[in-house]
Amino acid sequence: MLAIFFLTRKDDRRPIIRWVAAIALLWALSMTLWLPVADEKKSYSKMIAELRAALPPTYNCIASRGLGEPQRALLDYYLGLVTQRVETGKGAGWQVLLVQGSASINLCRMSMLESSGRK
Repeated sequence: MLAIFFLTRKDDRRPIIRWVAAIALLWALSMTLWLPVADEKKSYSKMIAELRAALPPTYNCIASRGLGEPQRALLDYYLGLVTQRVETGKGAGWQVLLVQGSASINLCRMSMLESSGRK
């Protein structure tokens, strides 16, 4: 910033250049300070922690209904949890059913339902 002040001493556009440099410096400073806060707000860590706490201590298989591929990949990445789709008929013998709610209930709300393995 000091270099800009010294380099533009005799320039007619000095106020504009300094104003732009100050705005760029403020933007960079605010992004540096607030990026961790924004990252935490958009992170899936809270949702994953809640889901991990809701899972039973032991289970053999988890089935999913209405869960998209991105959500299944997210669970696999964060929890190492591979779900079997009930829609394809591969979810036989499951003890836990993971259902993604519809927009009428609450968009992207995932709820856990324990079941005895019925479809």
